[in-house]
Amino acid sequence: MLRDILNFRYLFVRKWQKFVLDFYVESSLHVALSVVSLAYISLKLAHEETSFSLLIFIFSSALFAYNFVKYFSIFKAEKIKNTFQKLIFLISSFSLIVSINFFLQLVIIAKIFVLVGAILVLFYTIPINYRKNNLRNTNGWKIYVVVLTWVLLTVGVPLSINLMNYGTLLFYLLFIQGTYIFVSIIAFDIRDLKIDDPKLKTIPQQLGVFRSKLLGSNLLILLILITLYKFGFNTPFSVSALLCFVTLLILLNLVNSKSSKYFTNFWIESLPIFWAINFYLFSYF
Repeated sequence: MLRDILNFRYLFVRKWQKFVLDFYVESSLHVALSVVSLAYISLKLAHEETSFSLLIFIFSSALFAYNFVKYFSIFKAEKIKNTFQKLIFLISSFSLIVSINFFLQLVIIAKIFVLVGAILVLFYTIPINYRKNNLRNTNGWKIYVVVLTWVLLTVGVPLSINLMNYGTLLFYLLFIQGTYIFVSIIAFDIRDLKIDDPKLKTIPQQLGVFRSKLLGSNLLILLILITLYKFGFNTPFSVSALLCFVTLLILLNLVNSKSSKYFTNFWIESLPIFWAINFYLFSYF
């Protein structure tokens, strides 16, 4: 029953409500909000003053990057036919303009992190030459490229404000957020197991569903132990992180190849948002 609810089965909504929800998910607004939520967590944990211009940059650049990856072939072929795609094209173009504007205001180290991420996104989407696949379709590369591009935005860029003072914190956050993202992607790959090309060599393709879930579960337990060891048992970060990791653990073990896009693209990608909200609220208790 829980799995059906998370898949939005038996949910009766009006056509315009479904359009709004689908647009929110498919236009990458939801995943961009997840990215900026992790970046906010990094800033708050570093006790840095929240820079709204920085968060706007991270949100808009993540939105553009995801839509570039998903819709590049459509935009390139000029096959924009329906209102849905036109809206996504407009919001992607606007986010690119905003990203460029705020990119110019970043410190040098942050710009380097962003440029490295941009190069990875470019090669992830476009083949290096006509004889080779892009990184997305290169054996075993997908999950690691996605993790690296996320942590560059969610950890590297926020902490670049004062990088010299955050050596230890940078290390722990890169590991914690990177591993969290890695496990989240395993859930997506389990869902896509029946449609992914076997040559991709995703974690579930190589290990099978059971062992992939076991790997993800063990990594989350490790994250819980490391978080409690480093940040204490009764701190806002630890409590909010614990809630997030346990919820992902449950969802990971519920996901299967029949799960709907809402199960992963909405619920699992919602977890960083709830993590950030809980971290903010618990900070005042």
